[in-house]
This record gives sequence, C-alpha cells and structure tokens, in this order.
Amino acid sequence: MNLTKLNYFGRKTGQLSISSRRFTFTIILFLFSLSFLPTAKAESLNIVSDIKPVHSLVSMVLGDLGTSALIASRNVSPHDYIIRPSEAKMISEADIIFWSGPAVIPSLEKFFEELPPGTIAISLLEEVENSLLPIRDPGSLFEDDHEGEDDHGDEDENEEEGHHEEEDEHGDEADAREEDHEGEDEHGDEDKSGGHGHGHDEGGLDPHAWLDPYIALQWIDIIADILMSEDPTNQQIYLSNAEQAKAKILELDQDIKDQLHDLNPRFMVYHDAFQYFELRYGLNAIGMISDVSGSDPGARHIRRLIDEISDEGVTCAFSEPLFEDDLLKTVVSVADIKVYEIDPTGARLELGADLYLDLISNIADSFIECGSSD
Repeated sequence: MNLTKLNYFGRKTGQLSISSRRFTFTIILFLFSLSFLPTAKAESLNIVSDIKPVHSLVSMVLGDLGTSALIASRNVSPHDYIIRPSEAKMISEADIIFWSGPAVIPSLEKFFEELPPGTIAISLLEEVENSLLPIRDPGSLFEDDHEGEDDHGDEDENEEEGHHEEEDEHGDEADAREEDHEGEDEHGDEDKSGGHGHGHDEGGLDPHAWLDPYIALQWIDIIADILMSEDPTNQQIYLSNAEQAKAKILELDQDIKDQLHDLNPRFMVYHDAFQYFELRYGLNAIGMISDVSGSDPGARHIRRLIDEISDEGVTCAFSEPLFEDDLLKTVVSVADIKVYEIDPTGARLELGADLYLDLISNIADSFIECGSSD
C-alpha cells in the first residue's frame, strides 16, 4: 500500500555553540513547520466501495476524515452490472476496496485477480460467512406453507402428477435459461436490467446480507478495523464514528421491530432479495417472481404464482426500481393487490452516509403500510 510514512527527527547534537537567540529562533521555526507536515489521514488513502449500501457504511466510519469512491454508480441491477474502463481504473488505483463479494456484482470478480501488490480488498460477505443464509428455491416458499398437510383429496390424481411434471420442466427451463445467458451481450448502457441475473455462485448463499441491520453492524466493525489499521493516527475518531453509526442502526432496528410486531403483511416480492430483512423482522414472503439472482422466470412459474397468491390471500406486491415490472403487472392484474416499490440497493437514494439508514427505513415503511392495509 502506498501510504506516506512520516519520519520525525529530534534535534541534532553538536550544536551547543550557536547563540541562544539563534537557537530560540530555530526551535520556533521547527515547531511552526510541524503544523504544516502532512498527516496520515484517510484523505491520503484511495478508498473504493462497490455498491451504495457498502459505500454508506464506509462513509459512516470515515466521517469527516475522507471519502470513498463508488464503483457501481449507474442505475443497473448489480447482478447485471458491467464494469466500465473508468471503473476498472478506479479499482486498479485503490489502496483499500470494500466490496460485498462476487455474488453481488459477478463482473467485478475478475478485476480482483490482478490487483497491484499492497492493495487491501475486503469481501464483506466472506467476513461474515457464518451469518449468511442459504439461497431459497422460489418454489419452496409455497411448499413450506403446506408441510404436514394431507394430500388434496379433492384434486384429480392426474392433475397432481401434472403439477409435479410442471415443476420438473420449470427446473429444466431454468437451467436452459442460465445456459442462454452465458452468451449474452453486455448490458452496461441499460437503465434497467430486465432481470437477467448472473452467476450467484457463493456456495449457495444469499448475498443480500446488508438488508439485515445486524450484519451491517458487523460490517461497520470490519470497516473500522481496516481503517484504524491503515490510519492509526485517527484510530479514536474511526472508533467513535463506528460506535455512533451502530447506535443509529440499533435505534432504527428497534423502531422497526416495534412497528412490525403486531402486523402480518401478506406479500410477494419481485425478486428474492429480502430474505435477511424478512428473517430479522419475522416476515414471510408468499412468493416471488424471480429468484435471488433476478433471473427471468418461466411461464409455468408465473401461472403457478398467480394460483398461489390467490390461495394464500396476498394483498401486497413489491416492485423494484431496477427491474421491469411487466411480469408483476401481469401477476397482480388477476387479484386486488396493492403494489409498493422497495429498493434493496438504494438506487433512488442520495449517495452518502445516511443512505443505509434511509434504505432500511424505506423498506420497513413499505412493509408496515402493507401490513396496516390488511
């Protein structure tokens, strides 16, 4: 890492013969010059973050000591984000890189294979791997609701067999779609991804961990430890900033728990990005249109979803700003379902230290409104 190391020298010996007047002037000049020496502050560190929520947490810890650049600055789903040359240059010149992990922005991983010596690159997901949740199968949300129930005796056996055949075919379609996407062109200039999703290969773990505030607390500690290690002069400031950030998150977390405690929203999501938020606050999605990677669903999945949301009494659906909502409109058109927008990455929020708190608060408000409307 190219950090400026300061060397402080004491007075030379063998200078006792100088006049006291000149000696006094020299000491004053020396002390005055110290005030202009550069200090090892975060401003001298080139710090980079991959997505807005991570950038916000880093900014909380940095405070007034410095700033972080943002890699994924365009409003494109991180799962489909294509790194531009200017962003690749930003990565190559960084001293410290805080990134969520390869499952969030798959196109980012290759740039970490040839980083200059001394670059510190922290995969925050890997640092909290024991706290991560397995990826949910889109169908499992429906199947879990019916565990332990008797077979549907009123249903024709052939229909039941056909249902299972559709599930198998859906799995084959998903595999085929994944192969089709391997040869797709880059979508770097798209405003919306259309939900093409790529490469969630993180040991089968859901990468949207920042949506659990308690994991965000762990990330703040990790960020603070790195910054204190690389900028020891300001250790106490980083520590204080981190503690203040955690206090704000804990206060918000308690407020959300209080407001959601007696609510039971019946909802579906566009893509399965909210498992961590759901688990933290005792929520349960009835279904989703797309899986954890934002992949396009098959027609059978949509038909099945329409049937299930009617059976389960879904009253709310959540769209996302970085995904086209044509499929969502198709699903909700058959039932009286209110649609709210939730934003897992802060696409519509102003970049900065407050973004993470606003992100979690806005998501909570949508769930509260959904639950209150039942």
